[in-house]
Amino acid sequence: MPMPIERPIAHTIGEGQAMVRAARAMNRVVQVGTHRRASPHSSVAREFIRSGKVGQIGMVRCFVNSGGSGPEQPLPTQPIPQGLDWDSWCGPAPLRPFNGTASNRGIHPRGFRQYLDYANGTIGDWGIHWFDQVLWITGEKWPKRLFSTGGNRSMGSSP
Repeated sequence: MPMPIERPIAHTIGEGQAMVRAARAMNRVVQVGTHRRASPHSSVAREFIRSGKVGQIGMVRCFVNSGGSGPEQPLPTQPIPQGLDWDSWCGPAPLRPFNGTASNRGIHPRGFRQYLDYANGTIGDWGIHWFDQVLWITGEKWPKRLFSTGGNRSMGSSP
């Protein structure tokens, strides 16, 4: 049975390589889900595009226009819920105080996306879905060129 992991799988290439080595050493299959490949409309779109009916693809652009919720805003420490191994959940990231639930956008379970100790921001969270889908559809192994822009919402600037 595969061991599913959440994205981002690593913050650095070295961390990713260490995970591959560990999985191979333990004879394990590791799965990172990029669910768009399983969506029927994505499969149909892929078949249509690859059939050549849209012509030759010269460029693909991906956009994630949701800016997230801005800089991390730690919340007050709360008791760790029973049954949650907080130390294991934090993994190699800094062991921080437990600070909440999904309803208050704390680190656990979904708020981790806005804490850079645990995630890679919007591009690492949503970008991987778009990048994977484009590479899957086009048959490319990696992008030929990347460009990213943004702003610092805490300073009042905008992209």
